[in-house]
Amino acid sequence: MSDTKPPPFTSVSQILLLFMVFGASYFISNVLRAIMASLSPIFIEDLNLEPRHLGLLASAYFVGFSLPQLHIGKWLDKYGPKRILLSFLAIAIFGCILFSIAQNFVLLWFARLVLGLGVSACLMAPLAGYRKWVDTRYLVRLNSWMLMVGSFGIVASTVPVHWLLNEWNFSWRQIFLLIVLWIVLICILIYIFVPSWQPSPVHSNHKQENIWQSYRPIFQSRYFRAMLGIGAINYGGLVAIQTLWLAPWLKTVYHLPADEATDGLFFMNLLLMAVYALIGIISTRLNSRGWSNNKIIKITIPCALLSLFLLIYLGEAGNLWIWGLFLFFSAFCSLTQPTVALRFPIDLGGRVLSGYNLAIFSGAFFVQAGLGVLVDLFRLKDWSNIAAYQGAFSVFLVLACITYAIGYTHLKDESS
Repeated sequence: MSDTKPPPFTSVSQILLLFMVFGASYFISNVLRAIMASLSPIFIEDLNLEPRHLGLLASAYFVGFSLPQLHIGKWLDKYGPKRILLSFLAIAIFGCILFSIAQNFVLLWFARLVLGLGVSACLMAPLAGYRKWVDTRYLVRLNSWMLMVGSFGIVASTVPVHWLLNEWNFSWRQIFLLIVLWIVLICILIYIFVPSWQPSPVHSNHKQENIWQSYRPIFQSRYFRAMLGIGAINYGGLVAIQTLWLAPWLKTVYHLPADEATDGLFFMNLLLMAVYALIGIISTRLNSRGWSNNKIIKITIPCALLSLFLLIYLGEAGNLWIWGLFLFFSAFCSLTQPTVALRFPIDLGGRVLSGYNLAIFSGAFFVQAGLGVLVDLFRLKDWSNIAAYQGAFSVFLVLACITYAIGYTHLKDESS
């Protein structure tokens, strides 16, 4: 912590103001993360992209997002959320402008990587700030509500984006320029309302400590290592499917027209937004009745895996209700992040959150890109389009089962 510690946020109005400012940045980061699902038909038509290309273009965001995560954790602990978040959002502005003027796949891919880099602190900075400024009893709730705001951003990337494209005749390039204006406004709010802090004595005395040394106590934790697979595949897979592959499944497997697929995506994201809003309340009440977060996660992940199995098995006979069950139960994976953070001292909060976030978004990248590669691979083997999607998602299901089994085989169900 800093020599001059910022006063804790104790009143509801203070916490809500901080939440709204931080939430605005996480909202736009999720718009940028998920907008490829809505724009994918345009890119397929304009650039003649195959599924593997679409997966690579969408997942470039996760490459940029993941690259600085370990450093972000160290910088957050040393400099605080305000300085770090403003610095990275300046990169996001550049990425949006570059994406809006890109004329070929290579430049689009690079611009999307820069976008991912620019918004890579939009969740970690708030969570690190909450960890130091807000009472621990509010952490799980604030984490869940941040994810609710993120889901609202994903909702905004569906029907509202199509509305701008079709009703207001915006081009996708103009939409990215609108996003630039939003990010500039967010930077102004952060500058005004988010407090600063100075480096703590701990960080000042360890300036020569390299990145791996600073993370050593975290990576040595048995609990942290056990939860990495859950974060990378189970939670990261949810992110990958929600932000890209749900829409193609609805169009290819369920034969829905583009408008109906967009509507389905819209309502599924609304469901996730509602679930994230409830998770903080549900988990708090279950905790008070003796259910640890570990126990909640252990029960809900198998339900998510069973739902995914039904989706794959039923194929075109499936429906959005089963997708809703998969998303509902998968959303409880979000409890892993605050639960892991609470296992460590406050001064390690930024690094713990960022280290775990690296696992989540690295996993999201590999799942998102991997599903596209697998779909194309199965098509080359003369599988039908539906069978190719079923095969690709089956590989993901097997990996998710394995990481769940490995993650919990050696864990005790301690209260958290």
